[in-house]
Amino acid sequence: MRKILFIISLLFLGFVSNKTSNWEMPEQHFVAATNISTTPTLILFYLPENQLFINDVLPKIKTYCASKKIEILEKNASEGVPSEITSLPALIFQNDKGRSIYAARYTEFSSIENFIRTSRSFAQQAALNCKKNVLVHQNGRMKVVASLKITPLSGNPNPQFDAAAFEENASKAIDEAMTAFSTEKEVCLQKTDRVFYIDVHPYADKNGKLYLSYELYSQFSCTQPIFSKIKTPLEGNLSLPSTLFSELGRVFETEIVSQLKNSTIGDAYLGLAANIPEKTWKALGIDEVKNTVIEHNNDALKTKKLGLSWTYAGTIDSETPAMAFHFQEPLDRYAGEVKEIQGMMQINDNQQLTKGSFEVNTESLTMGIADFDHKIHDKYIRTKRFPTATFSFSNQNIDLAFGKTTVANIMGEFTLMGKKIPLTIQAQLSPNIGTKGESLMAVQGVFSLNILDDFGIKGPDGPDPAKKTMQFFLNFFCVQKQ
Repeated sequence: MRKILFIISLLFLGFVSNKTSNWEMPEQHFVAATNISTTPTLILFYLPENQLFINDVLPKIKTYCASKKIEILEKNASEGVPSEITSLPALIFQNDKGRSIYAARYTEFSSIENFIRTSRSFAQQAALNCKKNVLVHQNGRMKVVASLKITPLSGNPNPQFDAAAFEENASKAIDEAMTAFSTEKEVCLQKTDRVFYIDVHPYADKNGKLYLSYELYSQFSCTQPIFSKIKTPLEGNLSLPSTLFSELGRVFETEIVSQLKNSTIGDAYLGLAANIPEKTWKALGIDEVKNTVIEHNNDALKTKKLGLSWTYAGTIDSETPAMAFHFQEPLDRYAGEVKEIQGMMQINDNQQLTKGSFEVNTESLTMGIADFDHKIHDKYIRTKRFPTATFSFSNQNIDLAFGKTTVANIMGEFTLMGKKIPLTIQAQLSPNIGTKGESLMAVQGVFSLNILDDFGIKGPDGPDPAKKTMQFFLNFFCVQKQ
């Protein structure tokens, strides 16, 4: 069933954040070379009509951003909105990495927090999410998609029953009844467009009666339907199925419109009216920001030797995950982090990184939504049976030096759920001196996993290869053992 597809894809772990005991997070990266980022900003577009957002969510956002030193930029959408924003309210996080657009329930504040934390590590790409053969309704600038799935007829169909014709006629009847929607061979969606998933379960009894149980899912939750009739299905005659499916189409159209207008759980997004001006970010006074690097010369670093043993010490800053992940664009709104790790690295007398190993707690994976996390842990990665995932490497000879950033491919072995695969991490290693005189090594890296080919797990609804490709971003410190 499609409702579980993207949950099971959030399984793959790398390096993640957890402070070791007795470790105090440095206020700055390094004395000798510090990356100075501009203030992160959360940009908000909304209209007075977005009352649930204004009254219940906006105060929480303001409190959170104040505590995290995030600037808030509020924009009246009636003055103009960039082309990639199609519905309101809209939340956009911007820092020196770029811009990312929030696409989840705005009432789930833990999801907003997860979005901000993961967006600190990477910026979303501007790729469109294209779908084929779906029902589409144009609501102002927002496209609303209904993806229909009809399960095979169960129960007691007669021996001459034509399953293919039954499904074709059922789909046609639903399509024709949803008058505000039309079937399109292909539609390409922005991150703020909306998708609903319709699941229909037909059943025939031995007396020729047809029963239709049905569920409607939001794209924001594949675990709980937003509308469901399982125990009280529609009833009709198997000899006249189109009549019943037409009634069902009208039910679904009414419910989708209602969810977009009246949902109290964060599914009420207002399509931007066609008369709202389309303006560029620059025209709205929102410029992209770039990271600047301040270099400090320190002659003492040129002769300082690295110690032989280093251990994982925590995130580079407390608000950026040590390991964040997302699917390949255009599915990069599916994102999260993992929070617990321990590990070590060894350096030889020639000042070369030679080996290391890291282990993570699989239960520390989170996407910021409790019911998603529980299902991932319990059903898919089976954390009780497989409580850890590991990455280890050896036989490397990577030259390192204090005050110097080394770019290297670290080749090792990744193990998850008992399966081992070779894995190469593209890494940047920067040994330096912390503000308290401690020897630190900043580790930053990226890698990808093909979750379908490597682990046999399907990803979210979307195009190939994005739905089977997970990308990971590493940002953490190791500290030299005394």
